[in-house]
Amino acid sequence: KTVNDVYGHHEGDNVLAKVGEIIREVCADALNVRLSGDELVIIYNGRKTKPELALAFDKISAKISQNKKDLIGFSVISVSAGIVLNASSRDSIETIIDRADTALYSAKNLGKSCYVFYDDLEDQIRRDKEIEELSVHVIEKNQIVLKYQPILYIQSSKVLCVDAYATWHTDDGQIIEAKEYRPVFERTGFLKRFDIYVFELLCKEICQFKKNKISIPVFNIILSRLSLLSADFIDEIRDIMIKYEVECGDIDISIEENVFAGRGVERVINSLNRLKKEGFNIAVTRFGLDFSSMKYLKELPVSYLRLDSDFIEYNCNDSIGKRIIKALVTLGKEYKLTVIGYGID
Repeated sequence: KTVNDVYGHHEGDNVLAKVGEIIREVCADALNVRLSGDELVIIYNGRKTKPELALAFDKISAKISQNKKDLIGFSVISVSAGIVLNASSRDSIETIIDRADTALYSAKNLGKSCYVFYDDLEDQIRRDKEIEELSVHVIEKNQIVLKYQPILYIQSSKVLCVDAYATWHTDDGQIIEAKEYRPVFERTGFLKRFDIYVFELLCKEICQFKKNKISIPVFNIILSRLSLLSADFIDEIRDIMIKYEVECGDIDISIEENVFAGRGVERVINSLNRLKKEGFNIAVTRFGLDFSSMKYLKELPVSYLRLDSDFIEYNCNDSIGKRIIKALVTLGKEYKLTVIGYGID
C-alpha cells in the first residue's frame, strides 16, 4: 500500500513481481501463492526444521534489501512472516492460514523484517496472561517508576526534551518494559486508565522538581489511541495539571504513528487539535513504521516527527535508503517540523 501511495500502482506491481521472483528462487521446492494484496503464502510439502525456515526467511529478506538499488519501491518495504511448523494433515488450510496470520500479526508488532513461529506464541500467550493478572495491582501498589532519556540536538548537544517512560517493577522482582506491557494493556482496555496514572505521576514529579527549584527541561510522554478516543480524557489531564500546578509548556505529547491505521481517525485528530489548543506540542513517534500518518500529515497539529529506529537502521546503510531518510527530513522541514531520529546514540 505504501509503495502504491508514494510511487504509484505500476511500481507496486513491479515490487510484487520481483518479490515473487525472489521467493520462487529461494523456496524452489515449495508452493508459492499470492493470497491477497501484499500477503504471500509459502507451503512446503514435508517436514522442515526451524533453522531451515529461518534461513529461508533471512535469504528472502536479504535479497529484498539487495534489490533496493534497482527498484525504488523496495526502499519503503520490508518482509515479515508468520510461520506454522509441520502442520498436521488433520488441519484444514483455513486453520493453518489463520495460525500463520496470528503469528504474522505478532511479527509485525516486533518491527520490520521479523518472523514468528506460531508454536512460540503459546509461551507469549501465557506471558500475556501473567501480565494481565499482575496488572490488577500495578496502580494500587504504585509499581511504576518513571525513567528519563534526553533527546539532544546533534549540532550543539543541547537538550530538546526528555522522554519520560514508565517501567513496571512487580512485587516478585520483575522489571517489565513498556513494549511488553502496553500491547496487553491496550487489548484489555486498561491502557487509558494507565495513561492517566502515568501522566499524573509525571506531573507530580514535575511539581516536586519546581518546589526544589530544580531547573527542568520539557518532558515528553506518550499517549495511546484509547486515550485519544476517550471523550473525557483531555478534561482529566487538565484537572491533573491544575492540581500539581503544571503548565502545558512543561510537557510534550507523543502519539505512535499506528494510531492512524485503525478506526476513529477523525476523533483522534479532533483530540490532537484540542490538545494543541490547550498549548501542548505534539509529536508523531515511530514515523516510518507503516506511514499510516502520511495522508493526514498536512492536517495534523504536530511540531515533531520522530523517525522510527527500525526504519533508520533498515535504510541507513545504502545510498537509496539514505536518500529516503533525507527526503523525510526535507519533508519535515517543509512542514516546519523538528525531525528527531531514534536509535542515534
